[in-house]
Amino acid sequence: MGRAAPRWNENSAVWVERVARPRIDADARVIEATEQYEAAANAVRKTLEPDDLPRLGIYARIFGTEAVVNDRRSSADDCTAGDRQPIHHL
Repeated sequence: MGRAAPRWNENSAVWVERVARPRIDADARVIEATEQYEAAANAVRKTLEPDDLPRLGIYARIFGTEAVVNDRRSSADDCTAGDRQPIHHL
């Protein structure tokens, strides 16, 4: 397709996107920047995930280790894939 002229019913922004996008997407600098962005975004998401261990340690001191372990076992069955909050609370 290359540098085809705009179609009669195509505005200039759409034409520029249609002509330039394949070249942009194939550029090694863009590919590298996209990979770096995705790695950084994943690292940020990972750091923002809640850490259950400190909370569980506190619960274990208050309610006892066995109660926490039993609750974790029953909660694992009650949680949906994206839900991190158990239905049963200590």
